[in-house]
Amino acid sequence: MTFHISLHEILCCVTVIQLWLFALFLAWPYPGRSPAHRLLALFLFIKSLGIVTHLLARRPEILPDVLFLLVPFIFVWSPVMDLYVRATLEPDFSLRRRHGLHLLPFLLSAGYFLTVYHLQSDPVKARIVAGLDTATPVAAGVMEIGYLVQVLAYLVVAAFHVNRHRAALPEPARRWLALFLGGFGLIWLADGGLMLARLLGKRSPMDPWGSLVMVLIFGYANLVLYMGWRHPQLFSGNGAAPRYRYSPLSTADKADILRRLQASMAGDKAFLDPNMTLSRCGRRLGITPRYISQVLNETLATTFTDFINEYRIAEACTHLAAPHPDDRSIMEIMLASGFTNKSTFYRVFRKHTGRTPLEYRQRATPAAVESALRS
Repeated sequence: MTFHISLHEILCCVTVIQLWLFALFLAWPYPGRSPAHRLLALFLFIKSLGIVTHLLARRPEILPDVLFLLVPFIFVWSPVMDLYVRATLEPDFSLRRRHGLHLLPFLLSAGYFLTVYHLQSDPVKARIVAGLDTATPVAAGVMEIGYLVQVLAYLVVAAFHVNRHRAALPEPARRWLALFLGGFGLIWLADGGLMLARLLGKRSPMDPWGSLVMVLIFGYANLVLYMGWRHPQLFSGNGAAPRYRYSPLSTADKADILRRLQASMAGDKAFLDPNMTLSRCGRRLGITPRYISQVLNETLATTFTDFINEYRIAEACTHLAAPHPDDRSIMEIMLASGFTNKSTFYRVFRKHTGRTPLEYRQRATPAAVESALRS
């Protein structure tokens, strides 16, 4: 079988290689790598899978099993984009179990293809693949429209997050996120045109919309590479530039923020709120969350999570070592101290005291309590 490789396909292959190399660079475990770096690496890798899917769709008879295996990943691209933006804006960001809900469209799509294609007999698979050249199945059309709606929704949410944190962002990061989301939006528009053409039955391999999408993605990949070269602090994670170099906070501002934070914890006992987060604390005190994170990092060399957990552990120690017998269980004391997860409570408690809560209760002394209450 003879293959004639078009310029369009060469451009696709070059773009895929670029995305893979930069994703590998971002995912490499250099010191200082953050969740944002890894999420951006995943974002670029998933986009490269989309390009591979596009190439396979042009010649579906070559690797049809791989083609239908890759298609559901279109529903992962935009959720990862949103998580990357949030990780960039929120210094204490970490992946949670609830973020797994973003994968629901992907799982539904994968289940659909498993049922209608992968579990079918070879003759049925052959008919499905042959039908790709003549018509667009209704289910595929619904899936493509769902993809466009999903991308638009995540794009709007990510833009809202960026706008809310805009004042606290240094200029390079603000420019990068604007270009990042702007390029994402252009690709969405071109993708919409391409999918509309497919739904209308215009499936020529030389479809100009397909070439336009690839040119945009190629430019997008090179924009990412250019920003990495022009502003290495955005991607290196190796301390190439101070983290808060562009912060407007003065020494007096930092001292005031720290005083208000400590007063909120020691006086109002804000740490007892089990839903207390960096953003929630910022709204409570009227302080930009990024500034809170900066003050804790630079002044106490700690994160917001560790800062609030220290108060919670001190509270738990007070109850566990009460001079009068406290008949509450350790779980009740855990909940009363602001923790909601048993494994987290035990891990953090041992980190701060060197003992389990039960050991601490059995061996607590006034001196130990005083040590636990340090601030």
